[in-house]
Amino acid sequence: MRSRRPPCVNVTMGERIPFPGANPALGLQPVKATYSVAEIAHLFGLSERDVRRWAKTGLIQPIDVDGEELQFDFNALTRFRTVRELRKRGLGLRGIEKQLQGQLPLFEAGGAQILPLRRLTPFEEGLVAHERHEHERAANLFRQAIDDGDHIADALTNLSLIAADAGDDVAALDLVTLALSEEPRHVEGQYNLACLYFKLEDLLLAKLHFELCAAIEPGFTNVYYNLGLVYAALGELGNALRALETYREQAGEDDGDGADELIAMLRAVQATAGPERL
Repeated sequence: MRSRRPPCVNVTMGERIPFPGANPALGLQPVKATYSVAEIAHLFGLSERDVRRWAKTGLIQPIDVDGEELQFDFNALTRFRTVRELRKRGLGLRGIEKQLQGQLPLFEAGGAQILPLRRLTPFEEGLVAHERHEHERAANLFRQAIDDGDHIADALTNLSLIAADAGDDVAALDLVTLALSEEPRHVEGQYNLACLYFKLEDLLLAKLHFELCAAIEPGFTNVYYNLGLVYAALGELGNALRALETYREQAGEDDGDGADELIAMLRAVQATAGPERL
């Protein structure tokens, strides 16, 4: 999702300097049918090495261990959400792995899980249709899932994305707030609500929900990029720099969003704005 105008840095009252060539907000975050190792690491703040090791030992089941590209389905996503909650309780890596090991009644660690084929639920069919951009079919399937009481927050979150893609920001806001009423700690919902407020230029609410998202999942890389933009637009240059530097640290060598350019610009603005803007 992109805002209607490039974000600006507030330097003094009435003085606004636009970011050159910056993407104002990284895209809305859907709940997906499948995730790559990099996507899981990016979303949950994990190292790709640990994600691959858990797949290899069977702690979290991939779709295909032997394939060139390791993939996880939505059922594995729920396991990674468990990892998130265990970290919030203060468990370290070994403690998390011990907890995961104790939740494996269907198979033994060390091999891929083999389950009989079954028919997809309406929610799972909706995920597939959504990724194929079959939005009308996906919306109908997500509504059916909600009626069935199946993954209500996830279905509402994806319905809000479909509404946003159709240009209906009011419906998108309504649906994502319903998702958060079902599950207040739904990371994708908090992030998407913040992005929608950012698009509508309600920066204070965007800041609040990006900060909530970061508090729920400190490892979610994209949130720090957007926080940097919101802080800068509000004139909080020190916070903006810290957020963007966190984004660069977590993103590693992938700087396709121009974070280095934004950091350099903010430092230059900060140098001329005086110590009170630090």
